[in-house]
Amino acid sequence: MCIRDSVVQLPLGNAALRLNIFSAVLGVWACGMVAAMGAWVAKRFVSNVEASACGVAAAMVFMSTPPVTHAATAAGPSMLTTLLALGALGLVVAAGERIDHSPLFLAASLLAGFAAGNHPSFGLVGILVGAGLLCFGNMDARAGLQAAKGALLFLMGALIPLVYALSNGETLRDFLSHALLQPYPNVFEGLPDAKYGIVLAQNVATLALLMAVPGFVLLLRSGVRRYGVFLGLALLFMGPLFPALTHHADAPWPVDGDAPVIIALAMVSLFAAWGMGVVGETLHASSTGGTRQRLVGVGVTAVLALAAVGAQRPEASNRRHGLAERLGRDVLASCPENALLISGDDGLTSLALALQHSNGYGKGILVLPAQALAGRFWAQTRARARLSAETGSLEMFPPLESVDAWAEEQPLLLARYLDERKHPSGPSPSRVDLALWELVKEHYGVRPLCFVGLSSPWLAARAQITGLVLSYPRRTAPAAPAPAAQVRCILSERHGSTRDVGIADTLAALVTPLSTAARMQGRDDQARELARLAIWLAPDAAGPRVAWCRAQARGGEWQEAVQEWDAYRAQAGRPLPESNIKRMFDRDYEAHEHAERFLGLAARETAAPSDLATRQDAATALWELDELVVLARGYEAIVKASPDDIDGLYQLAAARTQLGDLRNARDVLGQWIEALGLSPSLVKKQLDGDGRFALLRNYDPGSDAKHEAE
Repeated sequence: MCIRDSVVQLPLGNAALRLNIFSAVLGVWACGMVAAMGAWVAKRFVSNVEASACGVAAAMVFMSTPPVTHAATAAGPSMLTTLLALGALGLVVAAGERIDHSPLFLAASLLAGFAAGNHPSFGLVGILVGAGLLCFGNMDARAGLQAAKGALLFLMGALIPLVYALSNGETLRDFLSHALLQPYPNVFEGLPDAKYGIVLAQNVATLALLMAVPGFVLLLRSGVRRYGVFLGLALLFMGPLFPALTHHADAPWPVDGDAPVIIALAMVSLFAAWGMGVVGETLHASSTGGTRQRLVGVGVTAVLALAAVGAQRPEASNRRHGLAERLGRDVLASCPENALLISGDDGLTSLALALQHSNGYGKGILVLPAQALAGRFWAQTRARARLSAETGSLEMFPPLESVDAWAEEQPLLLARYLDERKHPSGPSPSRVDLALWELVKEHYGVRPLCFVGLSSPWLAARAQITGLVLSYPRRTAPAAPAPAAQVRCILSERHGSTRDVGIADTLAALVTPLSTAARMQGRDDQARELARLAIWLAPDAAGPRVAWCRAQARGGEWQEAVQEWDAYRAQAGRPLPESNIKRMFDRDYEAHEHAERFLGLAARETAAPSDLATRQDAATALWELDELVVLARGYEAIVKASPDDIDGLYQLAAARTQLGDLRNARDVLGQWIEALGLSPSLVKKQLDGDGRFALLRNYDPGSDAKHEAE
């Protein structure tokens, strides 16, 4: 990740665009690596010309699969991990019979170390490199020395993150405090993926799968058997055995799930290409003349490869540009001109940037990937969070004075952050929320802030659902279709009956945070509708299912939520977390009960004011749960019944400020000041001592009018 993190930090142009270009370049290299492996092994049983055709066929099948086309056009880490792993495997294949004294084996060990440094789970690549030594080497003293050298180079590559962290000013203790939070492999605590054939069927054309069978059988015959065993192990390790060898079900920050699938697809693409070569060799077996035989073999291989790619075409996410264009256009249309759009999903980042630079949509909107805000993996206390050159300001995260400011402005969020550091169970989500808070403080008066595909509990409780994005602080926006109706309208433009897996996953990543925001703002029906839509889009994904169950619990149906989650876990066919998820259900049901109590109390006050201490006691739990919309509704009812209720006015102003409804918060605060007759100095002293009003202190109503005019 340090390579990718460095790309984000480069002071050249837009950070998201740099990541997209970087991903595309890595995708091209990965396809080239597959082509080289295909040709190198094919030379063992066909001519050089036919071997080259096999290499090209393997690359064509590989690049047409949805996970590859999606990852290579998005700003995610998958292609970097894929290239490191394929590079290591390719070097082992190239070393061949000379592996026990070949420098290529040492280079493969170093690349495997880089892959493990990128994420500990991909230490499996190092095991595969060692398996290559067993497959191709001669088991003597020289091979043992080569293995020792390879292990040393692997360790050097795996320690790159430590070197990177120390160069950023971290101590060894600081590094270990976050490095040990990574979800390291727990071998055989999980179960193999018994349904992995479904994954292959969804992502590889049927013709290619049929060709992979004779291709694999070919590699089991004498002379090339060792290649078949080695690459078969790679397919098993990165395919059906991956959950059993890593087991990240209980990790709140799971391993990149795309990279192992892409590596497994590369192995299938290689077998398919060699199978095409077998078919070509069989069909021209009766021909005479070397040149004619080669031409027939190359022709048959090319025709089969084109047929496989053509059959795959409807599934390839980068070819469904009509649907993708509509989605990206609607996301950008949900943002006002000159907005700063923070994207938490690589696919959405890629779509927005592509439309800006290729189609000219929303050129005034600055798109920034969420990972540019705070280092999620690196430097728990001093990670760089450099924004793009256009925005300036936040050079480092956290700022040196941040802790004192957070204690006043976001005490509950700071308390969560400190508790997560004391009892670490994964990278801190509160750290990301604090980075968002710093971003809002710095930029809310300069340009509108919008968020898409970003799961953040702090933001979800506060932001306004505006079309397909979240806006914070809130703004007066033109009427837009409900997000669920808007997504269904986008889907209605699909052509053909084939389901586009890549676009469906991207849509689910967009819809799920909107469901979370609706749930945390007391809109249970909308939360369920959006969660149901996300499940339909990505039926096998856990995130949408969790969103649906949490919406049930927030609506008071705790038992139903637990039962549905248990049923989903039973049919998922893979290990899933239980305790963490059910604690979320408990929190949502607790929020439901407190909300019912407070709103009932507020409704009764319209007839007879209740005891102030009782009201404040009921409100305290809601403040701690970030149930800000419920608080605003309750205090609105109280103030409507008693316009001179001093506590009601003050708390309503605080709730609206936290929600980012700054214009209305300012008006209510004015009523409170007038009711008390306070002097400006006393008002300033009061607001400076209450961090809930941090955004209102420097609020300029003219900036809202300017943004709305734009």
